[in-house]
Amino acid sequence: MFNLMKQHGRTILYCAAAVLVLGIAFHIRSGLNTGFIQIAYAKARQSMSNMDVMAYTDTSAVKAFAARSKPKITYSYTKALPKSEINLNQMFSAVDADGTSVAVEITDILNSRGESILYQTEEERKQHIMQYNTDQFLFPSVGIYTINVKATDTEKKTVYGKYRLPVTSN
Repeated sequence: MFNLMKQHGRTILYCAAAVLVLGIAFHIRSGLNTGFIQIAYAKARQSMSNMDVMAYTDTSAVKAFAARSKPKITYSYTKALPKSEINLNQMFSAVDADGTSVAVEITDILNSRGESILYQTEEERKQHIMQYNTDQFLFPSVGIYTINVKATDTEKKTVYGKYRLPVTSN
């Protein structure tokens, strides 16, 4: 017994002290609650039950934002010839729900096979690194091209559009 106390005495004392402290902490009584965990849970629940969630939001503003319509994109056809400069950005305009003009971004131009002619690789498309300027764009050949556009208003409402542009030789 003496050897046991000599080798493991400190550990036994720490364990006995821990059992006593935990016993006292979990046997605390507050009202109908007994134990530290029950008391802490009751205090947290009490402070949450008195909270009025509706006081923290402006429901009319949230409803107005949800009801706000997306911008409207307008496409104005301009005759396009192959290997002739054309300003694609002038063909598109957009207005938001308030009637304010919104910028329109050309996100891609696809040929009749569905291949991008604005980006050379998929990595460039992900990083939005365009190979050509859409203000002075040259279509390589005759065909029907699909122009993908995007308009975003100040409230972050976004609309996407796909428009077909025929490129003819005469």
